[in-house]
Amino acid sequence: MLRACDDVVAAVAEGFTAARRAMVRREESQRREFVDDLLSGTGDPARLMTRSEAYGLQLGGPHAVVLVNGTDAFDDATPVLSRLTTVLAAEGYPDAPKKGAPISIPTQLPAGVTVFHAGTKRSAQGEIEASGGRVLGISATAQSFEAARARAYRAVDAIDWPGGFCRRDIGWRAVNRG
Repeated sequence: MLRACDDVVAAVAEGFTAARRAMVRREESQRREFVDDLLSGTGDPARLMTRSEAYGLQLGGPHAVVLVNGTDAFDDATPVLSRLTTVLAAEGYPDAPKKGAPISIPTQLPAGVTVFHAGTKRSAQGEIEASGGRVLGISATAQSFEAARARAYRAVDAIDWPGGFCRRDIGWRAVNRG
């Protein structure tokens, strides 16, 4: 009798394990398909928004991406060797980022600098203000990594945002590699 019970328990456990493995494989396949559709841009947008909710993404919410370029453009003939992006985050990030602080971005940025708005919005007066944790991405391109890093931090220093901060240790490993 005990042997029969052991056999039944073993069969149930084996069936559960097999079903669990199949479920994990199916979910992994669905995740990969979702990421491929998202990155390739070939998926149906309405279906992508619905599928994204299962992964904690809110693609249907309000999002805005704004680019502000420097005055000297890089063209196809410009040898671009290095690019660095540093993030300006709101005070209190990541736990409780403070929102609503005004941000002033100069109209004249260093050449090769692009500012990506990720967590900003316009106030009622039309001014840019923080509305999230990771608020701005400052991306700089230059002939060398060190020059790109210096250019990015010059742009960061030119932005007037008392409630913002960035890490200044970004890229030190690449600098040390020479």
